[in-house]
Amino acid sequence: MDIREASLGTLLHEPEVLVMARYQRRYEWQVSEFEQLMTDLFGALNSGGQGAEPSPYFMGSVILYRNADEWLEVVDGQQRLTSMSLILLAARELTDNSRARDEICKFIVKPADPETGTEARFRLTLHRGDQEFYARKIFPLGSARSLHNAPLPDRDSHACLQRNFLRAYAHLRDLSDETFRAFLTFLLNDTRFVRIEVPRMGDPFRVFETVNSRGRKLRGDDVVRFALVEFAGESDQDRDELLGLWDEVEADLGERGMRDFLQTWRREILHGRQSNRSMTADILSAFESRSDARTFLQERLSRNVGIFREIATGNSELPEGPEKEQIDKALLSLQLIDHRDSGVEEWRNIAQVALRRFRGAPARLANVMTELERLCWYYYLISDRKGVVTDRRRHFADLSQRVLKETPDAFLRSLSLNQDRKDTMRMVIQGPHDPKAKYLRSLMVRLEMAVQAGVPRVDRNDVSVEHILPVKPRKNSYWERQFSADARVQREYVQKLGNLALVPPSLNSSLGNKVYKTKRKLVCQAGAHSYFATAAVFAEHADWTKRIVDERNKMFLRALCDDFDIHAATYRA
Repeated sequence: MDIREASLGTLLHEPEVLVMARYQRRYEWQVSEFEQLMTDLFGALNSGGQGAEPSPYFMGSVILYRNADEWLEVVDGQQRLTSMSLILLAARELTDNSRARDEICKFIVKPADPETGTEARFRLTLHRGDQEFYARKIFPLGSARSLHNAPLPDRDSHACLQRNFLRAYAHLRDLSDETFRAFLTFLLNDTRFVRIEVPRMGDPFRVFETVNSRGRKLRGDDVVRFALVEFAGESDQDRDELLGLWDEVEADLGERGMRDFLQTWRREILHGRQSNRSMTADILSAFESRSDARTFLQERLSRNVGIFREIATGNSELPEGPEKEQIDKALLSLQLIDHRDSGVEEWRNIAQVALRRFRGAPARLANVMTELERLCWYYYLISDRKGVVTDRRRHFADLSQRVLKETPDAFLRSLSLNQDRKDTMRMVIQGPHDPKAKYLRSLMVRLEMAVQAGVPRVDRNDVSVEHILPVKPRKNSYWERQFSADARVQREYVQKLGNLALVPPSLNSSLGNKVYKTKRKLVCQAGAHSYFATAAVFAEHADWTKRIVDERNKMFLRALCDDFDIHAATYRA
């Protein structure tokens, strides 16, 4: 193993070019991380005081691996080296002298060699998903001007490259000529790394595993990707192609979406059972052979992700009609349920299998999704009761097995709520509702879906629950005159569904304990009464009374009972 100290200039002037190892992730430094780097660099530059030489600034280790083409693959250090290259490109943009500009470019591009016939190459080749954007949008002279008012790219890594390049340009643009030259010299000569070149060990993936076990923790989805592609690929070229397919999927879903997809996939493999093994071991256990894993990556991965996306967006790929509307409504409702005590919502893998198996029978699929929604809401509304989490996990593990083999009608019977559970669910919805209940905001969004026409798409993170009669009304106030000075009566009406409305969070914070007339004015000025059905009451009533709360409470309860089909056994519409 070759270990030595090296400046940035030395690293970017190696006889061999640097390329990102194929298992590396895309560039993902956010503005905050890049700004911290710039702050640290300027701090180190000025550390010696007026006229003194700055102290070297150490950037940690860079781990390199010499591949079969004699290129140095960057196993660890991608984010830092990529960020440094963006700073160099920004410096080149701001250099008017062509000779000085060419000197900077020597650290960015390795010139062609007529004697050996090698073409010009980038000194640092970025991740395969980022290099083309970097070469086409960031590298050309004048790119700072052309990108200044340009919209950010859709891909997160490309947006990070563009943002951070422009941030570097903004920092350097305001420097005096003397400080600019001093910074550039410092960047190339006094920014130091510990350069570690590891010996060949068969494949760089083994280096990744070693790095991971030595404290440089890779994310779980990274390890799954590396291990699955390593298992499925028969050659380096084959693995590069498979990683490219994975990258396309990840770019489409985003980082969070990919993690959720892998968790859902894992639960489908386990049929809802608990596992003490790693995610990687569980997922690899699904494949009997290398060819099976390769076929999955080449053919089935994008199809599975397509179904996952239908679930995540609440937009099933079915013909327009009542069945699609019913399925989409159920999917959007399921998104409101948070059973994160199990790591991922258990319903997702059941919904994924159901969409795959029953798609050819849309009416039956719609009924399955509606019953799955009702069952999930039943468990969600009583989740604070003793033993419910254990019962729910056992129930969903059984359903994860049944959905794989039962007919739609048989599975529908497995999902359906009995009358006792319907009665329990109805009693919870009747209230009272503690203002701190974890389900309350989700239930109000679900109520919005029940009383609005069509399938409203309301993100629970974009709304707040407004208690029109405040939770803590002031003494001797309008609210005591309208309802009661008795705290028990106040609490009874505060905790009724009929006293609640959805509003934007910023509006909710300004309403507080204000009298109804003021609340009404603020809500209508903000337009919330026309967007949220539950807030339309502000435009309909000039005052807030017990009678109005009771009438709304009955209306809301009936709407939810209709949607969930949880009326009492003797109920007649």
